[in-house]
Amino acid sequence: GVAGYQYTDSGAFAIPGVWALKRGEAGVGDALVRFLEDNPDIQPVLLFRYWQLQITGKTYRHLGDVWIDAQYDGSGTAYNARATRRGLERLAARFPDRTFVLVDDLPSGDELHIRAHLRRLDQLDRARIGLPVAKRDANRATWEPFLKDIAASVENIDYRPIFADVCGPEICPLFDGETLLYRDGDHLTWKGALAQKERAARLFGPTGPTVSSPQGMVSED
Repeated sequence: GVAGYQYTDSGAFAIPGVWALKRGEAGVGDALVRFLEDNPDIQPVLLFRYWQLQITGKTYRHLGDVWIDAQYDGSGTAYNARATRRGLERLAARFPDRTFVLVDDLPSGDELHIRAHLRRLDQLDRARIGLPVAKRDANRATWEPFLKDIAASVENIDYRPIFADVCGPEICPLFDGETLLYRDGDHLTWKGALAQKERAARLFGPTGPTVSSPQGMVSED
């Protein structure tokens, strides 16, 4: 019973005045602002991102991506968090009557890439294949404090860790029985995505943002 829009640009994060250094100023954030201006009933706006990449520029497959704004000082990936924070604050200030919900990210890593296990897959216990929880926690610690802090600091920004409980006590699994959950180390298969349905529904339940009109979704591919 919930309708919405999805606004996506592969590899980018649609916040105004922030862009990837290697891509140049693409204007996807400005386009989002215009869309929200033209659609005042969209509430809340859900912001999804590969947060480890956005905040640190470094993941199991990224060596140092940089996000900048007009005040970029040449400090490389150390600047990512500053540019991102200012962009989110700019977006929230432009639409003070909207709620912007930062949604946490799923675990990611090379251990969740099926390619890393193909040669020995028949010899492995699929229930034990996955990302170690300790590594998930270390990755999460690089971006979650940022999300919590900005949500605590800006009145109309909220943070929802709906994927915090996807792992078991030891691993974040690559398989659920015989079902492959990830198609690479940071993208789900379609069956893996459907497995998150109940967790995603928490965004619209009693503890989630108020739902009174069509939803806005901003998501990285």
